[in-house]
Amino acid sequence: MSDKGFIKLDRKLLNWGWKDDPNMVALWIEILLQANVKEREWHGIKFEPGSFPTSIEKLAKATGLSIQSTRTCLKKLRDSGEIFQKSTSHGTIIKVVKWGEYQGRQSSANKQLTSHQQATNKPLTTLKERKKERSKEYSLSISKGGMGEIEYKPSPHLPIDELNELLKLREEKYES
Repeated sequence: MSDKGFIKLDRKLLNWGWKDDPNMVALWIEILLQANVKEREWHGIKFEPGSFPTSIEKLAKATGLSIQSTRTCLKKLRDSGEIFQKSTSHGTIIKVVKWGEYQGRQSSANKQLTSHQQATNKPLTTLKERKKERSKEYSLSISKGGMGEIEYKPSPHLPIDELNELLKLREEKYES
């Protein structure tokens, strides 16, 4: 298990039926922290996201709860459908039933809000403004001496349409 990354703590926890029980909250957060973020294999057993191998003793030690309190909390989480628990010869396997809902991608409402916010926060630049900005990138000077040549020092980012405009201006100068 890696100690890098984050878990989401959904505000639904404020309305969670076990919120007023500190032992339940401590165990629930520990379970979310220990659950695999991506598929992993251990001792030949594949663990999908949201599941992990453990033992009641490890959970009790990690949360500071007694073994009996840990068992009681796990039973409450199983009975309320929060977790699936299976005992094996390698220990206990715990799976968060709604892992995708708790830790999956952001909700569609949140995505819409975020994408809308990004769109409205972007500065609006018109085509004229962009051309004006690009015109600052080079200098243009018309020489009065000689053959009436147009001298310019283009920037490395001179747009082709502006270069064509300069060449057209040069041709008009030669024709007159």
